[in-house]
Amino acid sequence: APWGNYLEVIDENGNALPPQSRGEILITSLSNYVMPLIRYRIGDIGALDETADHTSQILLTLSGRINQHFKLRDNTLIDPGFFEYLLYAKPWIRKFQVVQKDYSTLVFRFVTTDTLRHEDDLAEIRQNTRALMGEDCQITFEFVDELPPTPSGKFLYMYSEVHNAE
Repeated sequence: APWGNYLEVIDENGNALPPQSRGEILITSLSNYVMPLIRYRIGDIGALDETADHTSQILLTLSGRINQHFKLRDNTLIDPGFFEYLLYAKPWIRKFQVVQKDYSTLVFRFVTTDTLRHEDDLAEIRQNTRALMGEDCQITFEFVDELPPTPSGKFLYMYSEVHNAE
């Protein structure tokens, strides 16, 4: 086990996933005898390399925090990179935040470089989002002066309230 830890990637039911399947990462510490961490949920999503076994494990991908992935009703997780790719390409967006309120409701908040509405870009964002999240997805755009950080001082570009409600 690398660095005295055993890694697991599990699905939403706690079952081990095969290599290269994305799920929640659990860590079991094999070297801390004072305060052992057994199947500790670190809050990250990732996948193990296909060569991973009980003697060697390599984390293939780390896709971010669980609460930054959006979740569909069928438990499919949507990688936050989709929205980053979609929104970073818009030069009028200075800063953004996307919040999943429930399985079919998203709120996009924008701090912009101008006061125009950019209807063509908003239509593209709506179309691409619904193609991924479902045609019944309710999408709201809010234009704000600032996007405050969390109480811990971090700024979340994306987060899901669905994970907190479960």
